[in-house]
Amino acid sequence: MKTASACIVAIVLGIGAGVTAGLLTYSNPGPDFVWMNKPLIYEVTDPDAVTSAGVQSIDVVDGPEFDFGVMDRGETRTHTFFIKNNTSAPMYPKVTGTTCKCTVGDLEDDHIGPGEEGKVKLEWVAKSLDTEFRQTATIETRNEVRPDVALSVFGRVIQMVDARPRNLAFSDISVRDERSAEFVVYAFKDDRLVVIEDEWVKPELGEFFEFKWRTAPDDVVEEMEDASSAIIGTVTIKPGMPLGRITQGLKLKTNSSKAGAIEIPVFANIVGDITISGERYSKQTEAVMLGPVNSREGAETKVSMMVKGKHAPDFEVSDIVVDPADEKILSVSIDEVKSFRDGMIKMFPLRIAVPTGATSANYSGGSEHPTATIKLKTNHPDAEELTISVIFSVVE
Repeated sequence: MKTASACIVAIVLGIGAGVTAGLLTYSNPGPDFVWMNKPLIYEVTDPDAVTSAGVQSIDVVDGPEFDFGVMDRGETRTHTFFIKNNTSAPMYPKVTGTTCKCTVGDLEDDHIGPGEEGKVKLEWVAKSLDTEFRQTATIETRNEVRPDVALSVFGRVIQMVDARPRNLAFSDISVRDERSAEFVVYAFKDDRLVVIEDEWVKPELGEFFEFKWRTAPDDVVEEMEDASSAIIGTVTIKPGMPLGRITQGLKLKTNSSKAGAIEIPVFANIVGDITISGERYSKQTEAVMLGPVNSREGAETKVSMMVKGKHAPDFEVSDIVVDPADEKILSVSIDEVKSFRDGMIKMFPLRIAVPTGATSANYSGGSEHPTATIKLKTNHPDAEELTISVIFSVVE
């Protein structure tokens, strides 16, 4: 009997201790559980305040990026983003920067209250021919929940009529030769591209150029992504072109409804039977560039004159005239002449020197200090006299 009473007392005390421990534990949850004591409903003292509880955020409706897809070069497109203010404080949006001047941020609302939406319009002008583009505008919100919002537009830029290559370059064509090059013009909206009209930019040189075109086969069209049709153009340069560097352009008018005109730049360097080259020889200026020469050291360089064609076997240099004529300033001589291909090619090495101890001189070019010149008298019917300029100055 005593034993049973003792067990009952123990059980009662155990239950009482457990209840007491539980009350002590949940009456003081500690720092990790402070959030449980916060009210579930915000106290509204500001009419702009959010009236419901939840995670505060600033969101871009339908996402912060927009795909413009395929755009034509020069085309302008816009997209309006909607920004939702899901915070208890207002926003004061402002465009603080863009990655490209072609992207313009237009804010329709300079104040977005709690729970409201604002509009930001981005404009993109496809000025370049970069295949892929992505541009971003940064919006400052002046709201501590999300201080900045980045909005992006992206897509592809193509020219509805575009050429590959976009220009033609002919290097070192003999004045007596004929040479051709091809290019392809692709259309991206038209099922059959046709050239309606062609015109040379420099009509005074038009007699030396010829243009023909034909419809490109399917396998050529398929080489260009998104192309719907194409033509193959051929430009031919005829013999007799003036010597030197030539710049021309071919204007094509097509039946394309989107962009019917295109221009193909054409570059050529026309050379005769005689060509000059050397380490310090500039083909652009047709001059030997010696630069400043120290009188105590002097300077020397070699220039090669190559003659080819039917007149090469009998070609000769009969005289050399140097200006200034003073050999103490500038001297010119021809080293041993070499022949190739049974005399059909001849090489004349010219040695050009400013001797040691040369007097001060300035032949740097211009009206006050003209360049020095070397004139070679020859028996070639197309080049009875060749002139090479020498640009230098002598300093002590």
